[in-house]
Amino acid sequence: MAQTEAEGAYGSGRTIGLFTGPVIVLVMVLSGPPDGLDSSAWHAAAVGLLMAVWWITEALPIPATALLPLALFPLLGVGAFKATASSYAHPLIFLFMGGFVIALAMERWNLHRRIALSLLSAIGTGPRSIIGGFMIATALLSMWVSNTATTLMMLPIGLSVVDLIRDRGGALDRDGKQFAVALVVAIAYAATIGGLATLIGTPPNAFLAGYMGQNHGIEIGFAQWMALGLPVALVLLIAAWLLLTKVTCRADDLAQGPIQDGIARAHGELGPIGRGEALTALLFLAVALTWMFRPLIDDVVPLNDTAIALIGAVAAFAIPVDLKTRSFLMDWSHAARLPWGILILFGGGLSLAGAIQETGLAHWLGGLFAEGGALPLIAVLLLITGM
Repeated sequence: MAQTEAEGAYGSGRTIGLFTGPVIVLVMVLSGPPDGLDSSAWHAAAVGLLMAVWWITEALPIPATALLPLALFPLLGVGAFKATASSYAHPLIFLFMGGFVIALAMERWNLHRRIALSLLSAIGTGPRSIIGGFMIATALLSMWVSNTATTLMMLPIGLSVVDLIRDRGGALDRDGKQFAVALVVAIAYAATIGGLATLIGTPPNAFLAGYMGQNHGIEIGFAQWMALGLPVALVLLIAAWLLLTKVTCRADDLAQGPIQDGIARAHGELGPIGRGEALTALLFLAVALTWMFRPLIDDVVPLNDTAIALIGAVAAFAIPVDLKTRSFLMDWSHAARLPWGILILFGGGLSLAGAIQETGLAHWLGGLFAEGGALPLIAVLLLITGM
C-alpha cells in the first residue's frame, strides 16, 4: 500500500513537472527580460529552467530533456543550430565513450570481479577490514568506470558476503544487520568518492573540464585533475570508513570464519586468469598509465586524453582473444550497451552552459553576488555552492 502511494506521488510529480516547465517558458518569453539583460539571455534562462524542472521531476527521460537546446535555442534566438549541436560532439564526450568501452570490456571478461575479490582476500576478513576492502575496491573501479556501473558491479559481491553471516535460520542478528547496512552504504559512498579522483570518474568532472576549456580556454588534463582529485578522494574515503565503522554501524563481534570461506570460494569460482581477462588488464593499464604520464610524453607523442581513450577503445575491438572463433576483447553486441543517454546528457549540459556564458546570462547572474565581495571567502564559496 505504501509503495503504491509512493508510486502515485512520483507519477503526480512527473505530471506536474510536464506541464509546469512549458508554462514557465511561456510566461518568461511573453513577459520579456528584466532591465540589463538581453532577450537571448532571458530565453536561455527560460530553457534552462524548463530543463531543470523536467530533469528534477523526470517528466521526460533525462537524455530526452538534454536534447531541448537543439530544438529550442534556434527557435528562441539563443543560438544557431550548428553552434548548439557542436556541444554534443565535444571531445570530452568521446573521452567518456572510450572509457565506457574499456569498462565494458572489463565487465565482459569479469576483470572487475577478480580485482574486488583479490583486494578482499588481501585485506582481511574482520568487519572493518571487509568494509574497508570493499571501499578501496569500489573506489578504484569508480576511478575508471561510472559510479552507477561500479555500484552495480560491487553490490552483488557485497550481498553475497552478507549472506555468509546469516545464521542457520536465515536471519541476521543485530551485529549482522549493522554490518549489512554499513557494507551497502560503503559501496555507494566509495563509488561516489572514487569518481572524484579522475577526469572520467563521474560526469560532473568531465562537464567542468569541458566548460572551462570551451568558455575560458583553460585545459584541465587527466594528470592535472588526478593531482588534486586523488588526494581529496583519499581523505574522503578514510573519513567515510571511520564514520561507518567507528560511529554509525559498529559490528565488531561477527564470526569471521564463514566470511573468509565464502570469499575464498567466490575467488576460486573465477578460476585461473583467462586470455581475455589478461589482455583486458594489460589494455586498461596501458591506457591508465598513458593518461597519467601524458605530460611527460606529450613532447614526443602529441596525444590528448580523448585520443588516448579512443585508441584504447578501438584497440579493444582489434585485439584478438581467439582468432579461430573471431573473438575479440570487445564486440558491438557488448558495446551497444554503452550508456548513450549519459553522452547525450553531457551534450545538453554543455550546450546549456555555453549559451548561459555567451548570451551574458552568466555575467548577469554573477552580478547578483556582487555584494558578496564584502563577505569572507568561505562565505562566498558556500553561497555559490549552495546556489
